[in-house]
Amino acid sequence: MFESLEHLTYQSGEQIFQEGDKGDCAFLIESGSIDISTRKDSKFYRIIILEEGDLFGEIALIDNEPRTATATALEETRLIRIDRDLIDTELANGNPIIEHILRLVLKRFRHTYYKLIGKDLLSIKTSKSEQALSDTQKNLIEHVRKASDINVALKQDQFILYYQPIILIEDEQLVGFEALIRWMHPDDGLILPMQFLNIAENTGQILPIGIWVLEQACRDFKKLNKSSRNSSKQAPLFISVNLSARQLARAGDTEQFVNILRKAQVDPENIKLEVTETALIEEAEITQHILSDLRDLGFHVSLDDFGTGYSSLSHLQNFPVDDIKIDLSFISRMLEDPNSMQIVKASINLARAMDLETVAEGVESKEDVKQLGYMKCTYAQGYYYAKPLPLPDAIDFSRQN
Repeated sequence: MFESLEHLTYQSGEQIFQEGDKGDCAFLIESGSIDISTRKDSKFYRIIILEEGDLFGEIALIDNEPRTATATALEETRLIRIDRDLIDTELANGNPIIEHILRLVLKRFRHTYYKLIGKDLLSIKTSKSEQALSDTQKNLIEHVRKASDINVALKQDQFILYYQPIILIEDEQLVGFEALIRWMHPDDGLILPMQFLNIAENTGQILPIGIWVLEQACRDFKKLNKSSRNSSKQAPLFISVNLSARQLARAGDTEQFVNILRKAQVDPENIKLEVTETALIEEAEITQHILSDLRDLGFHVSLDDFGTGYSSLSHLQNFPVDDIKIDLSFISRMLEDPNSMQIVKASINLARAMDLETVAEGVESKEDVKQLGYMKCTYAQGYYYAKPLPLPDAIDFSRQN
């Protein structure tokens, strides 16, 4: 993401950019000083002198308008250039409310600024910046509408859990389910998690959603476990529940988890908490303590999407986990792509060497299962066995298996 950062040096009197130039980058002053000035009636008027640590050129970078001023080095000056791609990426990944407010504030700043210096705003305005503002406004409206709908969904029990079976590869017996949230919207129908969980994460609504998921999974556990136990010797099922980065950061009081399970009369050993590598990266030290506490209470911890993060090996070393879930992007290609096959094989061997179990996501064929069995993978999950099922169908599946 930071590959575009570049160090530049300008001598005294050298212009970095001129008023009216296309704004395609911003600059951070490492050393030296910069004169920021504007031109009116063929004369230059100084606006401000910027020094080490100051950022300039950022306004045109964000709203795609031409430069509003001229920047000139007052002495030998070292700058770090920040290209538009970096800013665009950060804005695209951020909160649409913040992005729209930022663009709106800049638009109103320009209106005021051009009036003060007596310039014609219409001659400077670009369709590109207007389109960007219109796009962020649409995103804002959709974001706020969906956030409001999420509040209603929580109050009116519009969320439901689907369950995807997890199979022990050794004997192809059902051992558990992963709980996957769905939203039965009264107007839009079934909404998948990828369409609303990012918004919930940004707004903080992921916290009540996460509590609801754990409570509902515990309620459903008894029905699923009862239907699967044809023999007193058969071990109880487990249910995997996903935890987000924000849930982990706010889970300082692990007592809440314990109270939910105590109320539902479910043993923590029957609940597996799935955490992504991204969630581990954020607030790593806090997360490590929280997961250790939860594990001490009896919960199992699974590292989800293994291999897709930045420091998978260090996560296995530093965080208390019981198993790893090998991402479906590797499993789905392993029979055709030798590199994917080697990644899957290496992940399984590494887990076995560390006395960890492995779960393969995205298993879609008998050949997948045979290959995973040959490599000593512990569990399999995917459409070969079943797609995510509503509770009644999951109960039927457990009875048949």
